Amino acid sequence: FNLFQAAQEGAALPSLAIAKPAEAIKSPEEIRAEWLKLRLGKFTCSEFHRLMAYQGKSELPKGGETYAMKKAIELLTESQPDGYISPAMAWGIEHEAEAIQAFMNATGLEVSNHGHKQVFLQMGNDIGGTADGLIPKIGSGVEVKCPDSDTHMEYMEIKDAESLKAINPKYYWQCQGLMKINICHRFWYFVSYDPRFKNSKLRLHIAKIKRNDADIEDLMDRLALAIKYRDEFIAEINRKAARSESLL
Repeated sequence: FNLFQAAQEGAALPSLAIAKPAEAIKSPEEIRAEWLKLRLGKFTCSEFHRLMAYQGKSELPKGGETYAMKKAIELLTESQPDGYISPAMAWGIEHEAEAIQAFMNATGLEVSNHGHKQVFLQMGNDIGGTADGLIPKIGSGVEVKCPDSDTHMEYMEIKDAESLKAINPKYYWQCQGLMKINICHRFWYFVSYDPRFKNSKLRLHIAKIKRNDADIEDLMDRLALAIKYRDEFIAEINRKAARSESLL
């Protein structure tokens, strides 16, 4: 379900009034477990960079093959991706809401679907992504990072799509992928936030990342290759299993 498309077409979003009164409130741990399960076997925006090495070549890079194989194994085993949260990740999660509030204060834009209300949006059965927050009013969204202070200073050099791609291609492909999945035709916001700086003007950095249709086309080509690799890997494993059974 695409929230931006629904808003543009005037479709009514599901009303909270129809929720069952006895419905249990899910804990953050339960919400995260469901989110991880939804990602099983799917190629997601946060990992798109693994497909995009040696851009311009017509085949998957080795890292892309490894990533596609990992997705295949998730489907073969139904095992959830690694849910490990490092101390740095925990810091980011803890301060993400604060970062989004700082972004809203600075821009005057209202951000929805952030924190525990994030939505995993899918493109077909094989591709998906979770935005840190959506801005339905302008058909955009935000990718928020709360890194260590050294990295935050590095991110302050990011001014546009080109500098993001040079400084951190992982987040560049993540933003471009989110724009494709969310049918965002203009730009995405990249936000870096570090409340540890004494000077409040240094705590928040915002860069507007324009959509690059040529790069998105390259990304979709690589995704098609990755899906094919994953599916062929699964088929081969199943053929081997069938041959083994026939020998018993």
